[in-house]
Amino acid sequence: MAKVSCKKLTAEQVEAIRSTWKIVDEDVLLHGLSLFQNIFKIAPAAYGLFSFLKDVPMDEMTESPGLQVHANRVMGTVGAAVQHAEDLSALHCTLYSLGTKHSGLGIKAEHYPIVGQALLQTLSDAFGDTFTHDIREAWATLYSGVSCMMQNSPEEVTWL
Repeated sequence: MAKVSCKKLTAEQVEAIRSTWKIVDEDVLLHGLSLFQNIFKIAPAAYGLFSFLKDVPMDEMTESPGLQVHANRVMGTVGAAVQHAEDLSALHCTLYSLGTKHSGLGIKAEHYPIVGQALLQTLSDAFGDTFTHDIREAWATLYSGVSCMMQNSPEEVTWL
């Protein structure tokens, strides 16, 4: 079995993530909906992957109860990653199970970078000028770890 390398966060990155998460945590639903708006801007075809949006016009998606629930769940997962940022591997079994579920729903490896890009855009929009290169890199590393764990079993991952 080939090993996949996931990068650990530095103490400085953990602090940067936690200090900026406070802004997102003030209105998780707003930022979660923004995340999905950014996903669909980057990849409009991804809209069709969400069965609860089947009969919802794109310009009305933020009013969809299904999307609101899903956005809250996704941001809850991001919040859990923030909480465990110094040891993301503590979430590995949970995230791998979540990734397996998503795989069964048609989510593929090529979708993960789109979500990562959308997350960074959402955070950039939320933080404005305070979203420095170092903060961006910290969040990118966090998302990379989450994405890695969603796609690879604990036995397949080496932490660097």
